[in-house]
Formats: sequence, structure tokens, C-alpha cells
Amino acid sequence: MSLPQPSSASASGSTTLPSSVAPAAAAAAAVSVSASAAAAAAASADIKIKKASGLADLVCGSVAGVSGKLVEYPFDTIKVRLQTQPLIASASSGPIFSGPLDCFVRSLRSEGFFGLYRGLSAPLVGSMIENSGLFLAYNQVQTLVRALSSPERISYEPQSQSGVVASAQQAPLTIPQLALCGVLSGAIVSLILTPVELIKCKLQVQGLARIDPAPPPGAAAQRPQQQYRGAWHIISHTVRTHGLAGFYRGHLGTLLREAGGGGAWFGVYELVCKHFVDRLNASRVAKAGAPATSATVVPDARLNRHQPAPRVATKEDLPIWQLMAAGALAGMAFNFSLYPADVIKSRMQTADVDVVAGPSSSSSPSAAAASGGRKGFVQVGRELYAAQGIRGLYRGCGITVARSAPTSAVIFATYETLSRHITF
Repeated sequence: MSLPQPSSASASGSTTLPSSVAPAAAAAAAVSVSASAAAAAAASADIKIKKASGLADLVCGSVAGVSGKLVEYPFDTIKVRLQTQPLIASASSGPIFSGPLDCFVRSLRSEGFFGLYRGLSAPLVGSMIENSGLFLAYNQVQTLVRALSSPERISYEPQSQSGVVASAQQAPLTIPQLALCGVLSGAIVSLILTPVELIKCKLQVQGLARIDPAPPPGAAAQRPQQQYRGAWHIISHTVRTHGLAGFYRGHLGTLLREAGGGGAWFGVYELVCKHFVDRLNASRVAKAGAPATSATVVPDARLNRHQPAPRVATKEDLPIWQLMAAGALAGMAFNFSLYPADVIKSRMQTADVDVVAGPSSSSSPSAAAASGGRKGFVQVGRELYAAQGIRGLYRGCGITVARSAPTSAVIFATYETLSRHITF
């Protein structure tokens, strides 16, 4: 029996396939190429979205904090002045300002536009510290929570068919877990933020004397008693009169605001981003006709060939406007969640500038200031509620929630945009 002789092509090292086998081989090759391309695309995406280091969090958070503070500060000045205006016991007299608009107009008339930026230097530095610390602590706490809750869920995916492993794919946390990370990060940052808030509030309320130089009868004991030349004057005066502990006047209010607000801030932001990501993945699935994944190859009957399914979308795929929308809602949740704690904190921290005591507590300004300086968080809250009711605990809330939307939108958009491009 004679065997078929090899063709000239076989002799040269290549093989000629029968015509019936060629289409199958070509399809297999296309599948291999498509899989490799999909894996390569996933690999490049992983490299793009990888958070580089804690240093990157500090840099991105600092820039985001400065951007947000420049937008926010005039509104914050109005908020603090509304929160700390004297308590007027007389039924015929009301607070200095009838509302945010009245405070804004009268502040402009007496101090000009830049008067609304009074005391900006300390808060600007504080905002850099606050936001860089928040994002750094938030990401570090996420790593801790992930390790404690599900360490075995960390998986590795190859970047190519050769099996080279590039980086670990961290297990995703649930929204409640992310909110918990926000609570813990806010509690940590409150230790740094309380002294900054104290300096900021004292400088912001000094303008009340110029805006309302002739207070109603009975409110004289509540006029500003201590005038500060700047942040360094406040620091030296506080150390001299109260020691280092004086910088933590009102810390409980800051802790409640930052911890509770941090949970709401990050929790709402991640929840809204998840909604946008789910919509984006659903859109990709609808277009491709198959579940989104990084390296699955599915047949496309219309084109009679195989093509890779779309890569799973993440938060890094969202456009800026969606990040800003999520940030705006998060900012509103942050400020509204524990607003009364912020009001009480502001009154405690400005006790020697705008005394929290009622007019009947003392006829001597210095005695009233001393009395106000010794009052605790609960006592200040009770007196405020007794004098103005629930409205007093939410004075300035409207403008605070309103200004937090653009501020938080700018912060998150700036942070996310920078973190996508910083590689150190």
C-alpha cells in the first residue's frame, strides 16, 4: 500500500490543511486572538485604575480640598454667623439676621466680598489636611475591613494566556461596609480638624460686631469680647489661657459631625456611583448580547465570528458629570445627617467671641464669657433648644446643605480625576 507523498509545502516546514479543516482552524485562531486582545485590554484597564500609593491619596485629597474650600468658604462664613448669633430672650427682639440672604447682604455691605473670606488661611490648610486624611484613611480602613471580613476573596487574574499575574483583584465591599469605613475615617480626621475648626469659627464671627454694632437691649452681654488679629493670635491666646486642651473645645461635636457625616458622605457617594456603574454594565451587556467580563469570548451570529465580551465597568469608567452628581448628593447627606452637633460645636468654640450664655445669666461681659467657656456640649445644646427650639438647632442648615452640593461635587471630581492619572 503506497503512502501519500508529502507536498512541497510539507517539506519546507508548513502544512497544507484540507479545505474542510481550514475554516475551523481560522475560527480557533480568531478565538485565540480575541481572547488575547480581551485579556490585554483588561490588563491595560487594571493598570489604569490601580491606586498607586498612600502618597497619591494625600496629593489628590489635598488638591481636591483646596478646590472645594475656595467654592465653599463664603457660604461657610454665613453659616457660622447664623449659627453663633446671640440668643435674644426678649419677645420683641429677634436674632441679628432674619435668614441666609439677610446675612449675606449685610455682610457684603459692612465688609465687602472679601470679608466673606475672613480667616481663610487656617481652613484652607485644614481642608487640605481634612480631605487628604479622609481619603487616605478611607482607603486604608477599606483594606483593613476587607482583610478582616473576607481575606480569602482576594483573587488573581492572568493578564495573558501565558499566565503572568500582574496584580490582585480586591474583593469588593458592600455599601454598609463602605459606610463603616467612612465613619472610622471621619473619626480619625476629627482629631486633626477640631483645632482648625476652632480657629476658623473665631475669625468668622468677629464680623458680627461690625454688622450689628448696636444690639437690642439685654443682649449687650453677648457682644464679641475678644478680637483676634489672625490665626496666630488665636493660637497664642488659646495656648496662654487654656493650654493645648483649649484647641479641643467642642471636639465632641466635631467627632459626631465627622464620623456620622463621613459615613453618609462616602456611603451615599459609593451607592450613587454603584447605580451609575450598574447602568453602564447593563448598557454594555445589551449592546454585546452577553454578560460583561474581561476575557470571555462569545459568538456573534450576525457577523459569523467570535468577539470578546465587554469589560466589566468600574467607578473609574464613569464620566465626570456622574462623579459630580454622586459627590453633590453625598455632600448634602454629610451636612444634613448630624447638623445640630455642628451648631452646638460652633457655639462652644466661639464662646469667648460670641457668648453662648443668655442675657440674663450675667450683667458682666467678662463673667458671661467665662461662664460660657465652661459649658459642655449637652448644656449648650439644652440652652439653645430652650431659647429657640428645634429651629435653633437647624439655623443655617438650608444654606449649608445647598453649598455642600457644589463643594462636594468639586472635591470628588477633582480627586477621582487626579487619581486616574497619578502613577506614583
